[in-house]
Amino acid sequence: MRRFLKDYFVLQAAEIKKFLRWKERLLWNLMGSVTFFIAFVFVWSAVFAEGFGGIGNLTRETFVVFILSGTLLWEVIGVNLGPVSHVFVREKYMRTSLYFFLSPASRTAFLLAKAGTSLMQILITNVFLISVALYFFDFEFKGSLLLAFLVFTLTFFCFYGLGVCIAALGAWREGIADFSWMFSNILSILSGVWYPVEIFPEPLRSVSKSLPTTQAIEMLRKIGIQGSGLQEILPELTFLGFLTFLFLLLGYLVFRAVEGRAMLIGI
Repeated sequence: MRRFLKDYFVLQAAEIKKFLRWKERLLWNLMGSVTFFIAFVFVWSAVFAEGFGGIGNLTRETFVVFILSGTLLWEVIGVNLGPVSHVFVREKYMRTSLYFFLSPASRTAFLLAKAGTSLMQILITNVFLISVALYFFDFEFKGSLLLAFLVFTLTFFCFYGLGVCIAALGAWREGIADFSWMFSNILSILSGVWYPVEIFPEPLRSVSKSLPTTQAIEMLRKIGIQGSGLQEILPELTFLGFLTFLFLLLGYLVFRAVEGRAMLIGI
């Protein structure tokens, strides 16, 4: 355990230094997220001003919480299907992957260090988004913050496991990691991040509602808009918990398989 903690703190410090090397990247990420949030607030403000009655959880009184919930949770999902899914490709391009595979450092500590950097980026972005919503818009979150935090945590580790799986496969075939950008864009459209999935025609609506991204976002909206408790979201939360375990296990197994291939033939 002592060796693991030592490896983790050393690797985490190195990851934070790399992350802070390009401070402009954090600024552009913040501006992009805030721009999307404000743009859709203005769009739906105009729609409701013309007499639109609302659909699903999206109403005149709740649309700010609706949009913010989707934006916040998409930051959690998007960072894992974007930057995290390319971590090993970047190591490969910088010619540092060989040193990692040959080092005695804990592989679990390495993966957790990557997760720590992603969490830091999400925390900064989401705190800024919430601050904008509180200062400039009428924002009220009705439900339990602890329950919302549980949804955020499960969602992060669920898609972190998937991101690691894609990243490991991407170290073997770079095109797999690049596909994650398109995959992320498709999910953002189908998951109702900034609009209700009820606008989709059948059978697309059924497909959308079955996605874990949609279910996670809808859970957060139920908590924030309806004040739903644990009992009301338990089926979706159980499903998300199962996927979290599955994707984390799959990510670790794929990573170890690719690591073995790298040690055998080089990647």
